[in-house]
Amino acid sequence: MSFDPSKDYYQILGVIPTAEIQVIRAAYKALASIYHPDKNSDPEASTRMKDINEAWSVISDPLTRADYDTQRNSKTADDTLFEEEESGFSQKELEEDWKFAKSFYPEIETNESRLKRINWRLAFAYKAFLLESKRYTDANLICSNFENEFLSTYFGKSEKLIDLAKELIFKYRFHDLLKDLNKTVRILGEGSEQIIIDKFKSKISHKIGMSSDRNGAFSILRKYGYSVETNLFRGYIIRSQEKNIQQKVENDEELILFAAEVAANARS
Repeated sequence: MSFDPSKDYYQILGVIPTAEIQVIRAAYKALASIYHPDKNSDPEASTRMKDINEAWSVISDPLTRADYDTQRNSKTADDTLFEEEESGFSQKELEEDWKFAKSFYPEIETNESRLKRINWRLAFAYKAFLLESKRYTDANLICSNFENEFLSTYFGKSEKLIDLAKELIFKYRFHDLLKDLNKTVRILGEGSEQIIIDKFKSKISHKIGMSSDRNGAFSILRKYGYSVETNLFRGYIIRSQEKNIQQKVENDEELILFAAEVAANARS
């Protein structure tokens, strides 16, 4: 079976390269329910469905998938692998069923949000898999498995390196450093664990130091077109009309970290 190694079939299906076939099948079915021309009158739906079918035909065949993975170097993170927000990817047709499921299993919303902090594909695949498999009683375990499989694939088996990756994701939201960490672990290997950790602790300190107090954070955010309002109950609300962003932060520390990430992204 022929395929185009320059295409990211995993991204087309909304899954990560290490996803199991059951997860990929669930994602494919979910996308088919959204983009099939019989269900979607949008002129672009038929083109999107053609891409989805092509991706499924390659990834669903074990031998073809293995050949494709070899050619695309699946251990290297691509530019979208640590993005929280999807682009041009509709999930609205799933939302009604997902909202209903959340009324019985509210923890799945928390799990979805956690996975989305890592990557939107993980969150979409989690949602599609639960809706397809109906394994809601295992929702927390499935979420943990998705997260651990992703982190061990791109940051190795070392608990310290995985803890560092989690710190970058959940505490700091420094996705640029997360990409750097993936590259560093891939090139240097887990045997260089302590050197890697020391280097990235230094990088984290440098980024935080760029906005080391609340007033400095305010200045940085104003410089890049953000407004900051004190929340009525707690924390702050950060807005940018130009970027269509509204972000709530709970305290000064989160405000400073958000400003540090804005400054870092502006420099990159």
